[in-house]
Amino acid sequence: MEKNRVEVMIGGVNYALVSEDETEYIKKVADLVDKKMEEIGSMQSSLNSTKKAVLTAVNIADDFLKRSTQVRNVVNENEQLKKRIAELEKQTKYKK
Repeated sequence: MEKNRVEVMIGGVNYALVSEDETEYIKKVADLVDKKMEEIGSMQSSLNSTKKAVLTAVNIADDFLKRSTQVRNVVNENEQLKKRIAELEKQTKYKK
């Protein structure tokens, strides 16, 4: 697969990101990180860029883990519903 090289700015610093993902997607990811860093920086203006970057990573990891748990819960619930539907369909067939 072809690699894309994209110039982005995160936290006021230019980065050249290389990825197999589409250019627009790479820009979207960089924009998300940049906005999260701005958000954290606006809450604590005394933080240096390294601390902002670490807190940004922690916040994004937290969001990711929470969303992953939500997805797992939905998948489990979906499986339980499928089983319940199958049971109800069996019961309906026996009553006919």
